[in-house]
Amino acid sequence: MKTCVACKAPIPSDATACQKCGKHFSGIDLQVMDAGEATANKANAIGCGVLLLIGVLVYVSCDAGTSGSGAPSGLDRRVDARVAVQSMLRDPDSAEFTGLAVHGDVVCGYVNARNGFGGMTGPQRFIYQGYAEIEEAGGSGFSERWTRLCR
Repeated sequence: MKTCVACKAPIPSDATACQKCGKHFSGIDLQVMDAGEATANKANAIGCGVLLLIGVLVYVSCDAGTSGSGAPSGLDRRVDARVAVQSMLRDPDSAEFTGLAVHGDVVCGYVNARNGFGGMTGPQRFIYQGYAEIEEAGGSGFSERWTRLCR
């Protein structure tokens, strides 16, 4: 399909006159229409190239959170630790994290959140190593694990 140079109506590629306005096309008019079609094709190719580039950049930025070995970065571990600890709290939205530190595959830190009475519990130690343990709920051995993993 081509576009009429006079009224901009779509016309068949082999037409010599516009069906809408009746303009007859000379050789020059057909060359102008072909040039316009080529420009539109170039614009489409550029648009596709831009979209492809954006897709590559998104993929690379999503993959940037891992080290060369594919292991999660320290930032990823901290985020995972926060999510896991918040899932254990009565009021996850009130969680305040401090002292987050990554030691290999372990994240240690402190969390302060609202208790069942609406008051803040005060900072409690936590350990995250694929699962979360909070000092209060950690049971026996938490202090020894904290000393071994977090110091």
